Amino acid sequence: MRIFLILTGIFVGLLLLAAAVIGIFWWYKGADMVQAVEQGTEAGASYGQQHDDRACQQRGLELMADCDDMVCGMYDQAFLSACLSQASEGGLCEDVPKDLGFSGTLVWVSKRCEELAQEESECTGMMQTVLQHCAR
Repeated sequence: MRIFLILTGIFVGLLLLAAAVIGIFWWYKGADMVQAVEQGTEAGASYGQQHDDRACQQRGLELMADCDDMVCGMYDQAFLSACLSQASEGGLCEDVPKDLGFSGTLVWVSKRCEELAQEESECTGMMQTVLQHCAR
């Protein structure tokens, strides 16, 4: 029983520490992240009104290549999502399979990032956004 209480105390302590770290991060970066999403959404919608969905994906990948932190990553995701929602049909979704399931989605994203010569760690979010757009 004593070991259980000790382990429970350690677990609760780690949860509190994680909450504190997240709170501190949000305190310092929260406003920047909100602003990045707002600006990315505005810029993406504007770009999408003048381009097709393939151009949106390409521009999103270009933005991603210049990104080195979480804030610009949020901008890039917001840009791509808004861009795709406003863009004309350019055939992007013709190459995107439907109803892959969890493991199929992971495989498709990995292959697609490889085809685009993008680092999977950076490309995964972008391709998830493309999948969501094409599922509509």
